[in-house]
This record gives sequence, structure tokens and C-alpha cells, in this order.
Amino acid sequence: MQTTPICYICGNSSWKKLPDPLPNRSVTTDGHILSQALNKVQCVHCGLLRRMTAYDGSLADFYSDDYAVYNRPGAESFDMPRYQAMAEWIGEAAMESGGLEPSEVIEIGCGNGWALQAMRARYKGATYTGLEPSVQAAAIARAAGFTILNGVAGAGTLGLDK
Repeated sequence: MQTTPICYICGNSSWKKLPDPLPNRSVTTDGHILSQALNKVQCVHCGLLRRMTAYDGSLADFYSDDYAVYNRPGAESFDMPRYQAMAEWIGEAAMESGGLEPSEVIEIGCGNGWALQAMRARYKGATYTGLEPSVQAAAIARAAGFTILNGVAGAGTLGLDK
């Protein structure tokens, strides 16, 4: 029996299903075609996007061994402004909901740590932790000074290897 997920941001449980143009296919951000539906929904209250169903772990090996979104030419110059804009957006949302700056940031799927770097530039007093299935990407994020765990989150469990 599947339960309706609660929004991580606002606690709402009303979701709008986004269209799946190809019901049994999706594409990763590095261009790999997968035999899985995208299955994305959006919170009708705050706009958070997420998968409707929990991650079942079936792609753990793919993301730890083959995922290469950070290795494409120009990736950092293209992606860093997006991560800086996200850090600004998160900061604005935090200020609107009580004026609090984060003291701890945890990013699931942190990749090379670029979003963590953008957050650290804005919130110097916080601690930063990431979870990343790619061994190579996690090593790069660790070299940037972050605490990074290798593993995947999903299906109600957290599979971690330090």
C-alpha cells in the first residue's frame, strides 16, 4: 500500500502529477536513457518537485559507477551560477520563514559539492554534509572540505559506506 508523501518543505500532502512524455523511459542529467518513468510531482502549496514513489535503489550501481554529469566540458561554468542562484533562493525562503540562517546543511545527491560550495559561500557558520552514490564525485566534494558519505537514500533505508 502506497501512502501519499508529505512535502519536506511545507508539510503539505497535495501533489500535482507532472506529465511523463514516455511512461517507461526517462533520461538522466548526463544523457543516459533509463527504463523507468520520470514519475515527478509538484507540491501544490510550495512548488517542491520530487519523485512520487520512493527510490528503490535499483540505480545505485549506475549512479556510483557510470554517472558522469560533472565530467562534461563546461559543466562547472554552466552549473555554478545555478547553484549560486539556488543558495540565494534558499536564503530568501529562510528569511521569509523566520529570519533564520541554516546552521546545518545536508544535501542528498551532492555530486562534486558545487551546491554545498555555493551554500558555504553564503552561510559561513553552518556545517555541511553530503550523501553521494558516485565514489569519484564524493572524493572531489571531500577534497573541497565537506563531510561526504557514499551511498543512496531510499525505500525507507539509508545505505551508507564511509
